[in-house]
Parts: sequence; structure tokens; C-alpha cells
Amino acid sequence: MAECSNCGATLDPAWKFCIHCGTAVASQAIPSAIRPDAPVEQKKPGPSLFTTLSILAILLGLLIGAATVVFIITHAG
Repeated sequence: MAECSNCGATLDPAWKFCIHCGTAVASQAIPSAIRPDAPVEQKKPGPSLFTTLSILAILLGLLIGAATVVFIITHAG
């Protein structure tokens, strides 16, 4: 955790000012994880939800279609 340069209080990384004395927090005190100028890690693309839901919809449609055909055949009459 960073410390205030004026009063020495422990600073939360999200603070822009020390809540104890009002001194502006130096940019070095803010971790790179939340600094806007820090490089952002790129995540590797994984399987998308759209693809998963598409496959699920197709399988569910086939299952319901098959059940409908069986129902019609058994209750025709």
C-alpha cells in the first residue's frame, strides 16, 4: 500500500486524494493495475458464449422436433 507524502497515512489505490489531509496522491502511488496510462493485458480469445448458445439452441430444437414427431405419430388417429 502507498503512503501519503504529506501525513504518512496509508492510501487506498483508488483514492486520488488523501482522505486524512487532502493532499493529491502522486501518480507513483497508484498501482499500474488501475492507472489509465498502464498497458492493458490482452486476454486470449476463448470459446464465445454465442457459439455455445447456438449449439444448444440447435440441439434443443432437434430434440423438441423429434418429440413432436413422436407425439403426433402416437396420438394420430
